[in-house]
Amino acid sequence: MAPAEDTSDRPDDADAARARWLHETLHRHAHQYYVLDDPLIPDAQYDQLFQELQAIEQRRPDLLRPDSPTQRVGGKP
Repeated sequence: MAPAEDTSDRPDDADAARARWLHETLHRHAHQYYVLDDPLIPDAQYDQLFQELQAIEQRRPDLLRPDSPTQRVGGKP
């Protein structure tokens, strides 16, 4: 049996890992901001992370998740 192929250095896997991290990070910060009323990062930094996730999702639609922060419409999460 051949060993599993290491794909960790592929750009698409880097996109997937970064999108996953951004998704989790943005959800955590939104909860901290909207629910706990105790933001941990400035709005500008949140916006920068959000825009990075949007760019990845536009470049790689296969990484777009229905629960992505980019898919939320208005109001509190």
